[in-house]
Amino acid sequence: EEIPLLIEYRGEHHYSGICTREGIVYQPPRNTNHILKTDLKSGLSNKIDIVDKKYKVNYRYCGSIIHPNGFIYFFPESGKVIKLNPDTDKWCFIGKSLSTMCFDAKVGMDGNIYGYSAYCRGIMKIDVSSDVVEMIHQEITPGAYGTKYGLDGCLYSIPGDGSCIWKYDVILDTINMMYDLEDDSKAKYAGGLTLPNGDIICVPATAPSILILKPDKNTEIPESIYKEFFQDNY
Repeated sequence: EEIPLLIEYRGEHHYSGICTREGIVYQPPRNTNHILKTDLKSGLSNKIDIVDKKYKVNYRYCGSIIHPNGFIYFFPESGKVIKLNPDTDKWCFIGKSLSTMCFDAKVGMDGNIYGYSAYCRGIMKIDVSSDVVEMIHQEITPGAYGTKYGLDGCLYSIPGDGSCIWKYDVILDTINMMYDLEDDSKAKYAGGLTLPNGDIICVPATAPSILILKPDKNTEIPESIYKEFFQDNY
């Protein structure tokens, strides 16, 4: 089903976004100066300005997540992370200015936010208690178009431009290469999902096949945990 957007744009304007339990979608800007808020029930949208349009300043963000603490976090291509309270629509910049190029992130086992980068070195980390944002494990260049939870509680990368599938253990703070596709082509897989049985499905963009990471144990993720941490929109 397609919901018409009553606000007119020319070209690329927003990218990524989250949907609250109430059916409200928040999307970060992509060549615009505002966050786009859309009520899926009424179909109505409105703008949450980041800067007044008279300054002719536009922003580019590429990913987002809603945290169990209630706040929404938007990840910049280059700049500062935006933290938004959907109860009030008040927002603020947090952390230092950096390039994350993170399309997809997850809430780690320690409660902080982690996401593999698509075009930068390392993994984005947002400390939700201190609002510190940094790129960790810059010894790797993930080339990842997605970050997915595994049954073991570790975070796995979706190989986009990168050839390797990486495994990050948040608790031990260790990063390991799980598999090398030996394929340096661009945008092989973009996003995907973890199934309730733990299978990680990588959706092809330019690749000729679907990539599946299967756990070595058969189990079922409890529905409440699955919806809160495993399920996403990327």
